[in-house]
Amino acid sequence: LQHLNPQNREKALAQMFRCLKPGGILYVIDIDGFLYNLFPQNEDVQKFLGFVEGSDVIDLKIGRKLPFLFRAAGFSNTTWKVETIECRDSWLKDEQYFLTQRLENAMPFFEKIVGDKKTAQRLVNQYLAALDVPGVVLFYNKFIVTGQKLGSQKTLSVVK
Repeated sequence: LQHLNPQNREKALAQMFRCLKPGGILYVIDIDGFLYNLFPQNEDVQKFLGFVEGSDVIDLKIGRKLPFLFRAAGFSNTTWKVETIECRDSWLKDEQYFLTQRLENAMPFFEKIVGDKKTAQRLVNQYLAALDVPGVVLFYNKFIVTGQKLGSQKTLSVVK
């Protein structure tokens, strides 16, 4: 859902609702705050995150919106829970490795939203360098959201 623009996101959830059987439950797990929940952030990192946030291609703050979007799509009994993923110590080192891979794979996207390859690479490098600052804080919020399609399930009766 984070990779859909708002209109397509609404359509996708409406379609998921439509496809569920009465009584069916949709479970969605998504990350909220990916890239954003980093401190400290220098000016280049803030600029980089501003470009990402201004894009209509991805919404890295989707998790917090899901309970509302579920309700808007017609789901009932909507529940949500948040689990924090804290990246520190050895987890931070592992996340640095994976982030390097993810950001490299997303470089064409960054080039498009920033305007050129050189600037995109510089901003990504500044983001990765921020992960080496002593005392850095990086975390993600994992949203687990459920919603139910109410209605009675039809049962077949056999006539003898």
